Amino acid sequence: MASRVERYCCGCGLCSGVCDHHIDARGYYRPTSDPEESGFDTSVCYCNSLTGAGNPSAPWGPLLTACYSWSSNPDVRHAASSGGTLTALCAHLLRNGMVDGVVQVSTDPEDPMRTTTVVSETPDEVLACAGSRYTASSPYVGLFNRVDQGKRYAVVAKPCDIRVLRSWLVGNADWKNTFPYLLSFFCGGTPTAQANDRLLASMGGSRDNLSSFRYRGCGWPGMTTAAFEGGTAAEMEYEKSWGQILGRDLQEVCRFCWEGTGEAADLSCGDGWYLVGGHPSFKEADGRNVTFARTKAGEELLRSAVAAGVLETSPLEDLEVVNEMQPGQCMRKSAMHSFILAMRLARKQTPSYSLRQLACWQKRLPLAVRCKMFLGTLRRIASGKIE
Repeated sequence: MASRVERYCCGCGLCSGVCDHHIDARGYYRPTSDPEESGFDTSVCYCNSLTGAGNPSAPWGPLLTACYSWSSNPDVRHAASSGGTLTALCAHLLRNGMVDGVVQVSTDPEDPMRTTTVVSETPDEVLACAGSRYTASSPYVGLFNRVDQGKRYAVVAKPCDIRVLRSWLVGNADWKNTFPYLLSFFCGGTPTAQANDRLLASMGGSRDNLSSFRYRGCGWPGMTTAAFEGGTAAEMEYEKSWGQILGRDLQEVCRFCWEGTGEAADLSCGDGWYLVGGHPSFKEADGRNVTFARTKAGEELLRSAVAAGVLETSPLEDLEVVNEMQPGQCMRKSAMHSFILAMRLARKQTPSYSLRQLACWQKRLPLAVRCKMFLGTLRRIASGKIE
């Protein structure tokens, strides 16, 4: 039986400095040597650092400031997946000498559907990385060969990646000043390589003849676009590319993740969808983020960017509206207790959750819904759909 760390690895790559590793058949980074035997502290691994859902009075995690925001530069706003807030903040940090570089993910030049980690040192390099990537990323592979401990870096990564680095910094305080800003975005999970291949096939091509690819951006939510060798091109609406293809085949640990809104980050951003009839509208519009400043560093950064004129904001006075904008995020957190309880009753391995802490969120769901989730999980276990 695989260990918890093996089964629920999030693929961040932080252990790559001491572990042999490879990209597995589904496209994810995985250590091939035992991290603990290699000297890596696996207590910081995502599946071991998710100990519960925290404060029941803060459904969206720790918050100092919540607002809508977007880049004041219309070109940045248009190029980004939503409002361009993270792009604007990272450029602001570099422009004002607040950091020496930004550790972030970019498109792999050899495969437009894969990612590579870069350290951006100019605003233009940051802008080149704008846009979502619904594919595997391992931002910390080779991290300590990319950065200088005597310099300062912002890190932009998935919520799970940020959680791992935040946990690691607790035991490695001499690196804390090297990473003064940990920034994240809302995440619904990381699709497999196979899901990405199915997406390409549905667009009439494959990796063999793909010349460029964009998941989102150039509008909000923006079209999924592919250009193939020979001059052919295809596009697909975001609601179909994510909702019907990519979002249905995710990394194992993503199905157990309750913090898709980046609760361990200094600041995190997601799509601030407009609502029609109480549901998110995916009609093209000017991009807008819902932005959460979670720490003093994140709040000061947000204020600095607004004062410098690189960000515009508007009030987000009622957090309940975020439940409607981000129903998936709301549901996964509220339903996690029922899911984990069923798994443990069936003696199945799970991340190291505290059921007592998770229980505070289940009250947001009607009892009938919680029972349905619990029984549905048991049925999937009995049928072999959950191993």
